[in-house]
Amino acid sequence: MKVYVDWSAAGRQQDPAAVDQRVGDAARLLNEIDPTAANALAAQYEAATGQKLDLSTPAFVLRQADGSRQNRYISSETVQVSGNTASPVPNPVIRGQDKEGSGGYLDSRDHQQRDHLGVDLVAQPGTPVTSAVDGTFQGAFDPYNGQKNSGKFTALRVETDDGKKVDLYYVGKAPDLVAGQRVTAGTTPMGSVQDLSKAYTNAITNHVHVSVMQKTPNGNEIYYDPTPIVFSRQ
Repeated sequence: MKVYVDWSAAGRQQDPAAVDQRVGDAARLLNEIDPTAANALAAQYEAATGQKLDLSTPAFVLRQADGSRQNRYISSETVQVSGNTASPVPNPVIRGQDKEGSGGYLDSRDHQQRDHLGVDLVAQPGTPVTSAVDGTFQGAFDPYNGQKNSGKFTALRVETDDGKKVDLYYVGKAPDLVAGQRVTAGTTPMGSVQDLSKAYTNAITNHVHVSVMQKTPNGNEIYYDPTPIVFSRQ
């Protein structure tokens, strides 16, 4: 692994924070593959700059996402996925402010106690939903497993060929959709939008929640902004 960053005093003087971020990301990424090599890189950087590199967090993270879930992080990279992408619902519009909040990426939740790790696309109950990415359907799960509203809604997961896990919340699974099935962005029927009013009365705008996450070998979850996916075109 080669890191093409100017570590010299002159190079760091231009934008030391950016240089430190890039070298730190490279070292943390290497740490998940070869810890010995990562420690050697960190030692070399410290000797050259006098700055220590923290190898304890995953690579390319902006910050920790949720104080109650120590393994969740927000990526500082623009999301990239293999294959095509598309909005899972027609004419995508991000949910605006309602009594339960708003649907943009990283919007505040629970009185600023956590981040919204996806985007909410406005859609009426019964609206057909298609896959947002090319990949393999992994199955359906309860997005509120063990929490308030558990058992009331369904989420569907597709994994792209490069390991991104793309979840669609509040979508009732199509009867003929089976785990292991290949799906195509904007084409494969996934199911239909569920009615949120059975849990939130009329305080929340009906929508599909879309998130993009990748797990690292050591079990950390790295979340990406899915906005470029849902507003892309094939």
